[in-house]
Amino acid sequence: MKQTDAVAQALSYMVEASNSSFRGAWEVQAGYRGVPLLIGTVFPMAFIALTLARPELQSDTAWRLAQREAANIADLGEPQGWRYFNLYPDIPPDADDLAHVIHLLTRLSWPDRDAILEGPLAFLETNFHPDGSCNTWLVEHPDEAHAARLNWAGGDDLCHPEVLANLLAALANYAPERFAERLANGARWLIRKKQPEGWAAHWYWGWGYGTLQGTRALRAVAARQPELAAEARPAVREALETLLQRQTHEGYWIPDRSPVPKYQDAALRPSVLETAFCLEALAAGGDWAPPESRDAIRLAADWLADRQEADGAWQAEPLYFTLGKSAYQSREVTTALALGALLTAQMSHAANDWV
Repeated sequence: MKQTDAVAQALSYMVEASNSSFRGAWEVQAGYRGVPLLIGTVFPMAFIALTLARPELQSDTAWRLAQREAANIADLGEPQGWRYFNLYPDIPPDADDLAHVIHLLTRLSWPDRDAILEGPLAFLETNFHPDGSCNTWLVEHPDEAHAARLNWAGGDDLCHPEVLANLLAALANYAPERFAERLANGARWLIRKKQPEGWAAHWYWGWGYGTLQGTRALRAVAARQPELAAEARPAVREALETLLQRQTHEGYWIPDRSPVPKYQDAALRPSVLETAFCLEALAAGGDWAPPESRDAIRLAADWLADRQEADGAWQAEPLYFTLGKSAYQSREVTTALALGALLTAQMSHAANDWV
């Protein structure tokens, strides 16, 4: 009952927030690199729309809002894809935005999604590497990739595990035959990148997000290419076993790692987002996950429900770092992700006949 009430209250909050077009989820930067105003909506709004499009909500209002936001996102696309800052020509399109858009248009069965995605997918093809990785920042010529990485906070690597994993899961759901070779090579690259704690994310706080994306991607690829399961399953199992060891008795997780040193204090506190991502990762593991996952999911969902505020939302927490190495955080996005985790927990409970 507690989780059911939390879902209803969170949905009510999201519907109310929609009246201002979820303005609190927009990223707005003034004066960055001399540009008077930069606005980024595609990536954060896709998190919101993906949750509102969950059929488990059984809400026509939520579905209509998801469609509204998907239409706005689709309109911001260009022949080469989607840019983190809307239509800002100096920033390249990126694989993470593209992955989010593919997920969203697929979930909504968007009528002209094939036409919308064809140009960006053709451009994406030129950004894969023989080892299975793919540029996070999508460029026209291979010799531009390192400049893009340096210009846009890519760190030491052209490809980031959480971004590639998000992309692989999207491609596996949308066009598994067309990208069969890319999926197989990318899955093997992800397996090689697993660390003892799971999958580290370049852009995101904690281990939960990277491990969720890695788990989701390997499960999605193995579902289309069963021969990969023997390689993928042990990596997922080990990552989820380590994740379970990090859960506290109260049910929450602490991120432990920050992608930006000046925000390390945010990585040392109980986290709604880390708990939501870890819960989702355990559920995504399915029958690859340890049997203890069921109790862990239930405990985490109860903790999330207890942390909900009176208006149905959760406090904003750092999700990823953005340009200028500032922390992106939004009450609306945190609430959407916590709401999604509670929906996943309810599905897991029902699938296992939990009371």
